[in-house]
Amino acid sequence: MEKENHTFEFYDTDPLIRAQDLLQEWKPKFSLLKQRTIARRAIDISLNCLPAWLILTQTYSRFPQSREKALNAISIGKAILPCPFELEVETGEGDEKVVITRELDVQEHSFLAIIQHMAKLYFKTKDYDSAIEILHLGLSYTEEDPLHLRADLCATLLFDQQFDEAEKLASNENFEKSLASRVAQAYLHFKTELPDWTPDQMDEIDDQLCGRTLWQWMHEQSNGMKRHIRAINHANLSLHLHAQPAMRQN
Repeated sequence: MEKENHTFEFYDTDPLIRAQDLLQEWKPKFSLLKQRTIARRAIDISLNCLPAWLILTQTYSRFPQSREKALNAISIGKAILPCPFELEVETGEGDEKVVITRELDVQEHSFLAIIQHMAKLYFKTKDYDSAIEILHLGLSYTEEDPLHLRADLCATLLFDQQFDEAEKLASNENFEKSLASRVAQAYLHFKTELPDWTPDQMDEIDDQLCGRTLWQWMHEQSNGMKRHIRAINHANLSLHLHAQPAMRQN
């Protein structure tokens, strides 16, 4: 007599958790088609699965497609996530009351990552106003800024010629001690103290940004500025040393 073979599969009743569990199958080495397939399956289970939306926005290279996915995801995130994110919780009573901080959960982190991706898409098309607006939206949700949205915002303000706003942001107490702030301040010095760049040079900079983050470019630019200033100081020092013997002779 054959034994009956029963297989039981247990699923959490929450569609969002089921969708997030499905994403555990996702691996970066998968082809873009497989990545999108898994993400779409997760979204079919729960439209609110923001990590799946993040995969879709990042795997589409064309601006209209990726923008459409990102705008859909941002709309969903605004509807389901609290604003601002409450990252501190008080527990206990009286003298035993303690403030506990927590990190962003996967939904919140994905929401901010989608906003950052959307801002970069706008930046690449030189729609700086939209990039600035969407970055302000992300920063309104949390002061922690784990994805360095302020650095992206500062760079966008600089490219939009809003130097006063960029300087104000770079000197903000939540930003001034960070490496991003120092890079931004170096960039401001480079932009304002040295001769203005021509439109052709600005276009060349935009081309150089393709395939890199604003942060990487800003860091490289600040190093270039430092080398330039050292060269100027070295040249001035050489001129001064050469001039001294002539002054003595006179």
